[in-house]
Amino acid sequence: MSDKAAVFIDGGYLQKVTEAFSDNTNPSYTLIPRIDFKLLSDVVCPPSKAERFRTYFYDCPAYQSSPPTDEERKRVASQERYFHALNELPRFEVRQGKLNKIPSPDGGVDFQQKGVDVLLSLDLAKLAWNKHIHRAILLTGDSDFVPAVEEAKAAGIIIEVYYCKRGTCRIHDRLYQKCDERYEIDADFIKRVKSGDYRKLKSNLVPTGKGRFETP
Repeated sequence: MSDKAAVFIDGGYLQKVTEAFSDNTNPSYTLIPRIDFKLLSDVVCPPSKAERFRTYFYDCPAYQSSPPTDEERKRVASQERYFHALNELPRFEVRQGKLNKIPSPDGGVDFQQKGVDVLLSLDLAKLAWNKHIHRAILLTGDSDFVPAVEEAKAAGIIIEVYYCKRGTCRIHDRLYQKCDERYEIDADFIKRVKSGDYRKLKSNLVPTGKGRFETP
């Protein structure tokens, strides 16, 4: 029986990765590469390594006020179409947490993901202890996943991590040390997994460094 592997993608972290490899040569807008998730899954989990059991993608729905603004409704509708398209990919599942709006230290507002780390951690531990997979492939940098990684390793699972150390992207030292195999995401990797087009971001919007954008 061939080994099986599951791919776990932290959507917020992946967005920061694509921001880090954006094209800023045009002063009017920034081009952010779009990712082909089927291709990404095949690159990190080729058949020669293991059969891909499933790819799990974790993210939060866009924030909505009460009542929501027209812009918020459009943003949520667009994201729902995006999640729906991902769910239709073979062996792919979207898992959603919640996005909370919180005060920032500078008196403004910030957004914080809730539940994503719990969902990913539970899925990883359950798949490992139920012997559904032999290998777990993570795309994240958050130390919150260290306990789940330790549990999966105790169940006999090999843990790989794909991480970025460019722009605002980092991987926590504890997570890096706990993973069995580590692969840094570079420009060549992005070229291999991008869909061929870009998401255009107007110059009056800037990355917040947390997977979201704001007007300066």
